[in-house]
Amino acid sequence: MAISLTVLAPTYNRPDVLALVWPTWLRQEGIEEIVIVNDGSTVSYQAVFLAMKAACESKNVRLKIVEVLVRLGAPAAKNLGLAECTCKEILTTDDDILLPDGMVSRCRIDRPFLDKPVLVGPRVIYLHDNETQSEALSRSLQETQPYFDHKKLILCAWAHPGEVKEYPFVTAVVIWPSELFKSGLRFFEGYGGNGYREESDPQLKAAKDFGAKVFLVPDAYCFHLPPKIAYAERGGQRRGGIIWFEYWVLKNNFIFLQRY
Repeated sequence: MAISLTVLAPTYNRPDVLALVWPTWLRQEGIEEIVIVNDGSTVSYQAVFLAMKAACESKNVRLKIVEVLVRLGAPAAKNLGLAECTCKEILTTDDDILLPDGMVSRCRIDRPFLDKPVLVGPRVIYLHDNETQSEALSRSLQETQPYFDHKKLILCAWAHPGEVKEYPFVTAVVIWPSELFKSGLRFFEGYGGNGYREESDPQLKAAKDFGAKVFLVPDAYCFHLPPKIAYAERGGQRRGGIIWFEYWVLKNNFIFLQRY
């Protein structure tokens, strides 16, 4: 029997993007619950939420939508959503990530079994505009950069290091044992702007405070929507333009290095 799974994702002003993504969640093994945090959006999600509700009911999946009146940012939104998560495992993801069939199963099959909490994540392959998923996957397999740069503490999220391996952190797409959050783990809410480092922070904290281990499963992968779709309405991490983006990379990285 598959382990019960909650998918947790915040969203902000991107109903058309979310509409492309959520059907892939329902095809993952063990899914019993979806928790969406609508983080202060100023555009309507009515159509996409109605479609999600109908699809979830047909598959006996619980759909919980947390409405936030004023935008809090992804870490605070996820913390609110955690209160609604009831399954044994929680998959955190974003509203612009496509999950191929079997991604969760692949992560679980290759997950190391230890006497401590284990987090696992897939590679995230960023689609180029007008590129197919198969083309992007082939391109990623030719990447020569290492997955993790220990000097700069940055990821090449699509690189394939060849084996399941422990890292300090992986991407925002992670399968967590819910026991960590029941024990008090939370996302740090001090990262602003584009939220750079907000996904790395709780993974390091899980290791530091709860003895958890973080692993990449390189044969599991998912796809980030291409720029012309993901950022069509100036949404997501690029919503403020390149100078705005780089400013928050530097500021949030400074906060991150101070904390760890």
